[in-house]
Amino acid sequence: MDARTVWNYIVDSGADPKNISIMGQSLGTGVSTALAHRLITEENVSPNSLCLIAPFTSIPELLRTYSLFKFIPILQPLSIFPRVQSWLLDTLLATHFNTKSLIPSITTNIMLIHAQDDIDVHPSHSKFLFEHIHE
Repeated sequence: MDARTVWNYIVDSGADPKNISIMGQSLGTGVSTALAHRLITEENVSPNSLCLIAPFTSIPELLRTYSLFKFIPILQPLSIFPRVQSWLLDTLLATHFNTKSLIPSITTNIMLIHAQDDIDVHPSHSKFLFEHIHE
């Protein structure tokens, strides 16, 4: 995990984890959230904060809501066949980066930043995450 390598380098260089913030943007928010979750829940290490810019709830949900050029919904035609859509996503995706399942257990400060007119990640993803922080 590249994010973990960077974390280890910073800590090994003498930085106090309490002074380190983790940031991710768009697809990087899945990696950042996974790192923060692992540090907090498995190692009892709490970074200063987690900043997510244009985060998504999970890659399957991102693909379900994604429209190419804001006009062409990629998986929308399959929405009338939810089992086929789910099977396709489960079969093709190696990782799901399920941010929505990890974020409630992240106990450090969390900042969500999202443009209302984001054409790649619909702002509803951030709204959902905001509503489930520290549940």
